[in-house]
Amino acid sequence: MMRRDTESERIGRIGHCQLLLRFEGIGWIPANFQPDKGEDLLVRIYENGRSTGLAFYVQIKSTDNWDKLVGSETGDVKFSAAVKDFDHWNASGIPVFFFVWDIKTQKGKWIEISDEFIRQLSKNNEKWREQQSVTIRLPNENKTDDDGLRQIRRIVTDRFAPMFAQNKILQGKVKIQFPNTPEGKHLNEQMKRFRDAGDPVSLTGKYITEIEFSDWYERLYGRPKLTDKAVFNIAQQPSKKDIPAQLKLTSSKGRFVAVQNVIMRCIKRGEIEATFTNEHKPTPFYCRVVFTKENGGIRFNIDIAMDNSRPTAREAHDALPFLKGLSTGGQLTFNLSGTEKEWSYSVDLSRNAFPEVGDELEQIITNLSNIQQRTGKELFLPDWNMTYKDSFDARQLLMILEVGRIAEAFNEQSMTLGEPKSPEAAKTLIDIILKGRESDGEFSIQAEMAESFYPIMGTQIPLGPLRTDIKGRISPETIEMLQDAALSPESVDKLTLTLLDGQYVSAYDQWVSE
Repeated sequence: MMRRDTESERIGRIGHCQLLLRFEGIGWIPANFQPDKGEDLLVRIYENGRSTGLAFYVQIKSTDNWDKLVGSETGDVKFSAAVKDFDHWNASGIPVFFFVWDIKTQKGKWIEISDEFIRQLSKNNEKWREQQSVTIRLPNENKTDDDGLRQIRRIVTDRFAPMFAQNKILQGKVKIQFPNTPEGKHLNEQMKRFRDAGDPVSLTGKYITEIEFSDWYERLYGRPKLTDKAVFNIAQQPSKKDIPAQLKLTSSKGRFVAVQNVIMRCIKRGEIEATFTNEHKPTPFYCRVVFTKENGGIRFNIDIAMDNSRPTAREAHDALPFLKGLSTGGQLTFNLSGTEKEWSYSVDLSRNAFPEVGDELEQIITNLSNIQQRTGKELFLPDWNMTYKDSFDARQLLMILEVGRIAEAFNEQSMTLGEPKSPEAAKTLIDIILKGRESDGEFSIQAEMAESFYPIMGTQIPLGPLRTDIKGRISPETIEMLQDAALSPESVDKLTLTLLDGQYVSAYDQWVSE
């Protein structure tokens, strides 16, 4: 006996055929996928009748009750889907897209079964794999119009582009025409700067009359669509090649002062001008060098700045002789190696052309460098900015590392001893405090920590066990409060002590001098 055809099967076939025709309509070639392993279609992407070499899988679910699936606020589609295929779709070398299709409007929404898709499922429900089905969300912006399908092509292309681009050169040709207007003249100057110095420039489609790229690239991405609203950013890709450079400083009398090594990269280069910086690793300072062809020679310009730098304390300390020398003036020579030829250029520096490094700053950096060397923890100095607190912390921490203890006097200090668990415990604690005073009225308390840290410059420095002794005279007000509390301990919720004319002594056994 033949099985009856169900309504859901009929809707599924209709949606399947409609989506096939939608792909055909944009020039792609869909085919039913056999054997059925969870994917309904294999779609090959064509451009103007030529194969791009790109393809993707499709799983389609069709409905005749679209409004039931669409959220009223966002327009997103929510669909209950079986989970059994999600992991193997995500692991597929060929991208897989899940479609929900409305057979009445012949439109749909889609989502890629990607790493991000799996992460979102796990974020919403860590145990989703243990379920038979799960509700997934297909974004409203993922449409099946031409723009939506081009978005799918872009996703697929980005997946395969690194493989296709291997051992290939990307070339482009752009024809530009600027009107004789102030805006046109300004853009013309920008294009001249791009040619001469490699400066980036942005153009809208109305100034571009023609654009084409290498055949292999256009097969993947298609030829860019020229519209007045299209924006084309033209820029060079900064080099990732590290180039060793040396800055040598000599005095006005020719005496050697200091030398500093930096790692540079060429960030832009034109027919007339080349710019090198260490902005990829701005340490111990930010350095920018511009070489310009001029009057048959080369003009050399160099900028050195603390802003935008991020040296460690040790790197900053090692650079101090060079930076102090800059403020005294002399001659600065820049030697660049690792390029097609060795470049060496010099410039005269006037006195005070560079801010002077003061004694206080030098001492802070010296202290921080010693701390870094003793603890093995890197301390970073963004923009070389340090506060009074940083200076105080550096002195305190260095004292701990050198002698293992610090002492600090105080005139008045209040402390809370916690909340007694019962009136009996409160009475016992009060008696201990009152009897613990020495004959001169002094009181001492000791606290211990198994592990301690000292925060400085955004870094936690581990210091090991800490023992703190606090000694001082209990204030008359505190004694009176304790005596009253001893008479009615049941009313005590916490005990606060105020000590006068006392001292903290913190001992770090791991660092105590032998």
